[in-house]
Amino acid sequence: MIPDDDGSAEGWDGAADEWLVRRALQGPRGRTRIAARVVVAAARDAAQAVPGVRVAVGRHLGGAAADVAVGVAGRSAAVEIVLAASYGVDLVELGERVRSEVAARIREITDLEPVDVTVIIDDILD
Repeated sequence: MIPDDDGSAEGWDGAADEWLVRRALQGPRGRTRIAARVVVAAARDAAQAVPGVRVAVGRHLGGAAADVAVGVAGRSAAVEIVLAASYGVDLVELGERVRSEVAARIREITDLEPVDVTVIIDDILD
C-alpha cells in the first residue's frame, strides 16, 4: 500500500493494472493522481537524453515488467534504471549524469522526491 498525505493508503487499481501515485494536489474540486508508468516514462526519457546512453530499459519494482523500476511511498520515489552505454564513454561519469537528470525530471514533473536513483550499466554498444 502507498500511504496518502492523510495517512490512509492507496491500493492496487486492478483495472489499470498499475499502482497509482498520489501527487500532493488536492483541491476543492478533486485530486490529481499520477500513474507509476508516468514516472517510469519520465525517468526513461531523461536517461535517454543523456549523451552516451544508447538504450534505457528495466523493470517495475515488485512485479510486472516495464521499462524502468519505480517504487513510490508518500512523496518519495526510488528508481532503478538499466541502460546500455556507448563504447568509450566514462561509465562512472555517465552514471552520475543519468542519476542527476532522472532525479531532476521526476522532481520537475511529479513533485516527488527521488531518494534513490540506481543506475545499472548492463551493456556497451559500438
